[in-house]
Amino acid sequence: MAHKVRIGMLGNCQAGPLSQILQATLPDVVVERVVTVHLAKDEDRAEAHETFRDCDLILAQRVADNYPCTFVRNNELKGAFGSKVIVWPNLYYRGYNPELVYVKDAVTGGPLPSPLGNFHSRTVHDAWVEGVPATEAAERHSSIDFNRERYARVPDESLKELREREADCDVVISDWVAEHRWDRQIFFTFNHPTRAALAELVRRVIDSSGLLHDGLTHEVSVSGPPEPLGRYRLPLNPWIHHDLATGLESVPTFQGNEVAFIDGVPQAEKAVAHLPLSSFVETSYRVYDAHFGS
Repeated sequence: MAHKVRIGMLGNCQAGPLSQILQATLPDVVVERVVTVHLAKDEDRAEAHETFRDCDLILAQRVADNYPCTFVRNNELKGAFGSKVIVWPNLYYRGYNPELVYVKDAVTGGPLPSPLGNFHSRTVHDAWVEGVPATEAAERHSSIDFNRERYARVPDESLKELREREADCDVVISDWVAEHRWDRQIFFTFNHPTRAALAELVRRVIDSSGLLHDGLTHEVSVSGPPEPLGRYRLPLNPWIHHDLATGLESVPTFQGNEVAFIDGVPQAEKAVAHLPLSSFVETSYRVYDAHFGS
C-alpha cells in the first residue's frame, strides 16, 4: 500500500472487534473512528462527518432508513460519502439458543438486566409469568420435546431473516453461517458472534473494499483477545443439541454476571458468574419478582 488506508467504522458491539481484527490483518490500515450506533446522537453528526471526510473508506453496519439517529443511516451515509461507504450485515443468528429474548424494563423501556446481561430465557420468563415453580421452569428448559415443539421453526427462520437483511448490503455472510452453523459454534448469543465469524466477516469486507493488493493474502489475523464477545455463554438449547448440533460441545453452566440484590433491587455486578441451570432459573425468578412484583 502506498499510504495508510484510513477507515471510519459504524456499528453495534461487533464494530470494535471488527476494527481490531482488520487493523491486525492489514498493518497499513488505521481505523480513525468507531461510532457505536446505539449510543450515537444527531448532535454527533458534525464531528463524525469531519472524520469521515478524511477517510478512504467508511465501513457501516446495516442500519434501517427509519433509525432515530439520522446520520448513521446507510442511505444518509451513502448520500454524503458515496461509493466509499461499504455496508456490512449485523451478524445475527438465533439457531443455537432460540429461547433467548430481551425483556423490557417496565420503567425505562430498555432491556431488563439478567444474569446473562440483557438476555433472558423466554422459557423461564414465560414460566414465571404463568406462576409455575422455578423447578418446573428448569424442567421445561431441559426438555428436548418442549423445546422442539416451542422453537422448531426458529433456526431456519433466523437464517432466512439474515439473508433478507443482508440483501441490500455490500457484504454478505449468510452462506457461510448456513454452511458452518452445525459443524462449529459461531455465535455465543444471537448477536454475539465468535471470533471465527468476525474474522470471516473481516475477510469479506477486505474482498469487497479492494484493500487486498501489494501481495497481501486472505489470511485474517487471529491475534488479540480470543473471544471479544464471549462474556455471555450458555448451554446449547437441549433440542438443538440433540437433533441438529450433535457434534458441538455445550458448556455446562450459564456464564454471565453476578447479580446483587441491594434493598431488593437487582444490580448486575462486574464479577463473572458460572451458574448451573437451577441457579440461573432461581436468579431470573428473583429478578422478575423484584422488578415486576411477585
